[in-house]
Amino acid sequence: MNNNLSVIIPVLNEEENLKKLIPYLTSCLDSTDEIIIVDGGSVDNSKGAITESNNIKWLNSKKCSRASQLNLGAINANNDILYFLHADARPPTCFKKSIIKALENGHRMGGFKMKLKPRSRLSFLRINSYLSGKKGFFTGGGDQSLFIRKSDFESSGGFNERYSIMEDFEFYHQNLNIYGYHIIQKEIKVSSRKYKNNIWLWVNFINGVALIRFFMGHNPEKIKSFYYKMLK
Repeated sequence: MNNNLSVIIPVLNEEENLKKLIPYLTSCLDSTDEIIIVDGGSVDNSKGAITESNNIKWLNSKKCSRASQLNLGAINANNDILYFLHADARPPTCFKKSIIKALENGHRMGGFKMKLKPRSRLSFLRINSYLSGKKGFFTGGGDQSLFIRKSDFESSGGFNERYSIMEDFEFYHQNLNIYGYHIIQKEIKVSSRKYKNNIWLWVNFINGVALIRFFMGHNPEKIKSFYYKMLK
């Protein structure tokens, strides 16, 4: 096994985020690492925001489904460590070193503590950031990103493509008892755009209801419909 990373980013109309994210990632990674962008059918110029090379790949998913996009990226990954990342997130500059250290210390799956960006005057957002550093009800969301060895990911069966939403929580709960979950106490900056048109209490209430419905085994499509209906 090697300690090279395959960073997998599912996208849908993320042109502006990719313009900033890809140069940032390349500055943090080595020539032996790779970045895989998996598109779900963007209608903007997301592809034009990157320059493909031996280390930067663009894949087109047949389905506009984050689970499908993530699985496609993993299948095409050449390296032993998979790192799933959202396009609007910024991991710490030392993220590769931190991931390798966690794996060498015996942790088989995990993510980072979150910091919502941009910094808001609302102190309530700091509650989310603080709680993301602890294991709890909301642990395992994709905003924290996810690292795992490719061999373990393949053994897990990958993301369940039945889930058009909350595929990250489904993967976390299906594999928690097998691989455990380690939260690296370094901050990944996460977009707070959901809070621009919705008050903090409402967003977290809807997140909680969606999770309860997930645990109750509700149809993922119904959860998705509810979620996007409730949040502007």
